[in-house]
Amino acid sequence: MDGFQMNPGYEFLKKGRKPYASAILRGGRASLVKGEIFFYDTPLGILMSAQIEGLPRFNGIYEFDLEGDERERGTGQTGRCFPFPLVYARNGKGSASCISETLRRIPLCGHRILLRESRKSLTGQANPIAEGVIQSG
Repeated sequence: MDGFQMNPGYEFLKKGRKPYASAILRGGRASLVKGEIFFYDTPLGILMSAQIEGLPRFNGIYEFDLEGDERERGTGQTGRCFPFPLVYARNGKGSASCISETLRRIPLCGHRILLRESRKSLTGQANPIAEGVIQSG
């Protein structure tokens, strides 16, 4: 996706590494939200890099939630919050990156990742506006 910049402070961690997991975000039928999330294993932890466009609030705050994999769905294990960065939208586009040691301790593949308006924003809607499933590679 063109027009996105990752936090330049983390850019050096991607050098020479391929993502070991990724997710394609898609919004619902009437939504224009789409994006890509890549996960890199680095010496400092798992680097998550997200690029999103078509956000409904032209300038807003969004956040990610990680839900359980297919075996955990329907067991009450969903909605676990991990230390993902907030996405600040500007002109309907946003990007985010973070390093997390916590993500190294769980197998990410098969988990759903949800994007929703942040509870820190004024409206803070709980319903996801886009989601994807984390796949290897």
